[in-house]
Amino acid sequence: MELKWGILSAGKISNDFVSAIKTLPSAEHQVVAVAARDKKSAQEFAIFHTIPKFYGGYQGLFTDEEVQIVYIGVTNPQHLECVRQALIHKKHVLCEKPLGINCREVEEMITIARANKVFFMEALWSRFLPSTTALREELIKGSIGEIRYIQAEIGIHPLPMPTRLSDPDLGGGSILDLGVYAVNIVSMVMGNKRPSKIYVAGSRNDKGVDESAYFTLEYPGDVVAQLACSVVVEMGNALSVYGSKGFLRLVAPFAATEELETSDGVREFPFPPSDAKFNFRGSVALCYEAAHCRECIMQGKIESPIMPLEDSLVVCGILDEARKQLGVKFPQDI
Repeated sequence: MELKWGILSAGKISNDFVSAIKTLPSAEHQVVAVAARDKKSAQEFAIFHTIPKFYGGYQGLFTDEEVQIVYIGVTNPQHLECVRQALIHKKHVLCEKPLGINCREVEEMITIARANKVFFMEALWSRFLPSTTALREELIKGSIGEIRYIQAEIGIHPLPMPTRLSDPDLGGGSILDLGVYAVNIVSMVMGNKRPSKIYVAGSRNDKGVDESAYFTLEYPGDVVAQLACSVVVEMGNALSVYGSKGFLRLVAPFAATEELETSDGVREFPFPPSDAKFNFRGSVALCYEAAHCRECIMQGKIESPIMPLEDSLVVCGILDEARKQLGVKFPQDI
């Protein structure tokens, strides 16, 4: 049975998501509509991707009876209202990261989703990569013994969208755009426990938005995680987990990697082939989170067992604290 998608926004990430879906069986996934604030943009997107319906403005997509699930790829400050409208119209929702600007927004989304009994998940695609799945399986088996230390860094410079990332009104900054990947995987490794202590240092631009952030997270059991994110510094972009019996490493770029390095060597997990033109490296792997959404919905689940909503709250709480320690405030925080 096919899952019928509606795409909210005609931007770069939405383009990549739709192109990634095309690598999945057409009998299981179908994009039936796209909506954008500008009708012409929606029409051009629909023509390019051979999508039968397009809407200028979002309301038409929310009320489209054929649409079963909405992929939300709008800018960060628009997430809350778009998620709210999709959920109250009984649509399943896959919303791009970060789910909300802050925990207050995320909590509101979760409350609405659960009240309407529809599937809702944050689109943190790196959790669904085959390499990340293999890492998770190795941790469950205990192959590296007790976890002692985690290191993750993600710094990209120059970035393709510098204006959006430097603007507080657009929820910019390194923490919400890049840091979320590092915090998310570290949280997954730690079983989504909340850290007992959080220390953050970093730098801000002249608009008060974080350019770089350096985290130290302390967890029960004497586990320490050190993370770094930056939009002004190019970093190594790997994630390493060190245990009492060995190590696991998602090689660079860890958020979109096809390789897992272990004490015994490197294992490869190739992404599906595609002739499409993608805006972001590795975006074809967005297909894995889309496939997972369908699996959950077909099974009647309203939350993902791999990316539960409580995990999104844990990650958001760490990001909130990081911004607080750096003095980064957005209009939604007031």
